Amino acid sequence: MEIYLDNAATTMVDKEILSIMRTYIVDKFYNPSSLYVAAKEVKMELEKSRIRIAEALGCMKNEIFFTSSATEANNWALKGIASQFSKKGNHIITSQIEHSSVLETCKYLEKNGFEITYLPVDQYGIVSLSELVKSIKRETILISIMAANNEIGSIQPINEIGIIAKENNILFHCDAVQSIGQVDMNINKDNISLMSISGHKIHGPKGAALLYLRYGTLIEPLIHGGGQEGKLRSGTENVASCIGLSYAVQKAISESNEKCRKQEILRDEIINKILVDVSGSKLNGHPQDRLSNNINISIEGVDGKFLAYNLDKVGIKCSTGSACNCGGDASHVLLATGLPVSLAKNTIRLTIDDKLTSEKINYCVDNIKMIVEKARAWSVRSND
Repeated sequence: MEIYLDNAATTMVDKEILSIMRTYIVDKFYNPSSLYVAAKEVKMELEKSRIRIAEALGCMKNEIFFTSSATEANNWALKGIASQFSKKGNHIITSQIEHSSVLETCKYLEKNGFEITYLPVDQYGIVSLSELVKSIKRETILISIMAANNEIGSIQPINEIGIIAKENNILFHCDAVQSIGQVDMNINKDNISLMSISGHKIHGPKGAALLYLRYGTLIEPLIHGGGQEGKLRSGTENVASCIGLSYAVQKAISESNEKCRKQEILRDEIINKILVDVSGSKLNGHPQDRLSNNINISIEGVDGKFLAYNLDKVGIKCSTGSACNCGGDASHVLLATGLPVSLAKNTIRLTIDDKLTSEKINYCVDNIKMIVEKARAWSVRSND
């Protein structure tokens, strides 16, 4: 039996979206910046994609800028705002559990004269609003907090953060890669100034993402060149993937409620079975305010990579955390929640879709239990 439980890392491209994209790879392959009629038609389709995304998000089409990845979008948001507003201030606020594309960018900015406040989180991975307020300075120019964590699935109080940002005249950037189609968000009500979204997390193509930039927000370009994307993000557009991204965003948001209800039932079934059947297991992240597809479990005495490796041998594909941080160190997210290093390393992440069946759930939990029991028995024998 083959079971894919790593949807936070990437998702299968929707077949209908793939079919649409093929037209712009094989037949209508033209450069949208060229002058002949066929190229102009491709340019029109690209703009229709921007409109499609804008309608889904509830914003204007000239607030949507295509990028190659959410990593690029996050880099652009932080570096672009830092450069643009450096004369106003040099202070940025983020959290300790952001994606590496935000944290590493913040480290880069620190080397270039910026002060970064890394907000702590509680045991569930939620930032403290009072700590956020206390950390604001006259020099603060940007708050960057993800909507939902990619490892433990905890959902942040984005609306409240947005209100705080607006009251203090500070720009608010939100990494929404895991939350689109999962969390009820509203760009305007949440006072979001910039937002990053990735296609391959929502059954769209890899290599296609976007940065939402609120109209009137000034930002320094990250990539210079031919002047595409309103002269803010140069480079020939990946037309097929941008079109695919637009349909993925539209579909993710329009199908969100029904899909999330199904996933919540399946998620809770897996969590309850593991916690009951596997001794020494612990759920990480918020028990209620979490993504509908996220299960992050630590299991005493069994290395997470060992467990993931052996699950793969029986057809179950999962991870130990972020695909962008696959080194040997314990997860910075789990450590920030107060989990000890030993338990943080004994962690697996299962991220599901709404197609999962009870049969597959039972198969998954049974194999986790079997591998854990064998690993513990082997450990006891080796210590005798």
